[in-house]
Amino acid sequence: MVPAASRYVVSQIADAGAWLLEGQRLEVCGDAESRRNAVECYDRAMALLSGADPSTRKARAIVWMNRGNASQGMGVEFGFPEAIRCYDAAITEFEHAFGFLSGCGGIHSYRELRNDAQAQIDPIMLNALGAAWMNRGVALQQKRGPENLEVAVASHERAIEVFSMLPIDRDSVFRRNLGAAFLNLADALLDLPENAGLRRAANAARYSIQLTVDCADTDATFAELNLKARRALIVALGGTLCGGDCGPGNREMLESEIRGAIEGGLSLAGHWRVNSCEAFVHLEVRLFRLGCQFLRIHHARDLNAFVRENLKDRRGTLHEEFNAAAAEAIQAALEVMGRTPVQPHDFANSIVQVDVLRGLRETHQWLARSTHVAAFNVLQGEPGTSETQMSGVPAGC
Repeated sequence: MVPAASRYVVSQIADAGAWLLEGQRLEVCGDAESRRNAVECYDRAMALLSGADPSTRKARAIVWMNRGNASQGMGVEFGFPEAIRCYDAAITEFEHAFGFLSGCGGIHSYRELRNDAQAQIDPIMLNALGAAWMNRGVALQQKRGPENLEVAVASHERAIEVFSMLPIDRDSVFRRNLGAAFLNLADALLDLPENAGLRRAANAARYSIQLTVDCADTDATFAELNLKARRALIVALGGTLCGGDCGPGNREMLESEIRGAIEGGLSLAGHWRVNSCEAFVHLEVRLFRLGCQFLRIHHARDLNAFVRENLKDRRGTLHEEFNAAAAEAIQAALEVMGRTPVQPHDFANSIVQVDVLRGLRETHQWLARSTHVAAFNVLQGEPGTSETQMSGVPAGC
């Protein structure tokens, strides 16, 4: 199926549209040579789109977008800088065509546009402009480095401004892209040094969850966005808790929100797995691992129940991965509690501590009996799997 924006190019100049579609066909192959050939096709399309009228500018912008997408797969040294250059060119062409200029330096806010000016812009084209900003942000995220991440954050914020102008209740594609933009913003903020973006990341993840939750049970794309946004929210809130700057009252609310995000995510992933979709198993494992880590650090007494509840229906490889994550968390909890002596003068807390230790040891033994030996090697001192950031969700055009 040809994307609506690409059909626009075909409608303007058929030959340019043909080169655009050929480039997209090659890009799907995914190998380096096909991407290079796709870029050549986009250059041929661009050569046929001369002129400064708005319709030609919009067509050129769409070709620049596709050229940027193809360039992203061509390596860090060439691909990402070239992709960013392409997205900058696409943004400039769109802004000339629409009659408003911000430039990639962020001089003008799209929010300041009059309602009647927005109404005159085709939503398909406005969506493509938002995608250019979002894909620019993704390319900058891939480059890493504090300076690139700051610019990536600004790009995702600009994408959100654009997507927010769209009628998201009338078209699920617009809602999906807005949800993806908030998710990418959250991930870019999580990558900022010294946990500088934790609170903003949590807010962005909340918006992404809110935008995607209603369709997550029936649409796999929305489900993936929702699960990734939950993970980002958990990481952001967990970092805030560990930073110790949330206050006692807020701590309880944050902990409750983390539990809700974990439970909701595991339930959603389980829903798709029960319906014969294994696409989200890796996200299910991540969420379970995050749940184990959270309880180990903040509520060790609840770790047993969480592990047993979530392992009871697991089978095969998923069972082994869950076992390994649980074993790692329980072993770490036992080591910490083992270094904390029971206080005879605090009888009530001592009883609780002894009960928790007994339960952890029993679950430890239960895991050892029920797991594959290879998956349980983590108890012999092998490092666990650490959480890493996702690389961003680009948008097509």
